[in-house]
Amino acid sequence: MKNSSLIMEIVNTGRLFKSVFIKTAESRTKSDIKPSEKNALMELSGHKELSMSVLNKKLSVSKQQLTAITGSLRKKRYVERYTDDKNLRIAHVRITNEGRKALKDTYSEAERKLTDKLECLSSGERKELESSIITLKKLLEKMNG
Repeated sequence: MKNSSLIMEIVNTGRLFKSVFIKTAESRTKSDIKPSEKNALMELSGHKELSMSVLNKKLSVSKQQLTAITGSLRKKRYVERYTDDKNLRIAHVRITNEGRKALKDTYSEAERKLTDKLECLSSGERKELESSIITLKKLLEKMNG
């Protein structure tokens, strides 16, 4: 397959993947968490704490957007933000127990919606999809360095 054909397949598959999985998982839920806030909570949930600059790089958002995201999450008591004791210019963020619970609830709701989507596939097709996604993830990680 030529690169141009491969690139076209990647773009089209990406759109379809987003439509079937991402939009389904992020469609309006009972949760008060916006997708950008969910991404921040997911990133924070894997760490004890992160500096705002590290979180900024991981989320690939502007500093202004990150300030708004963490501000909204602070109001909901899903994260705590504090300054470094040794360097007051460094701000840290950590997820709270309330934030972990909200993230878990959001995940449970997304899982239910995605499970409904997968129901149209046979057992064999689900296994094939799982294998394909594992392969795709491995290749994307290799390309991402």
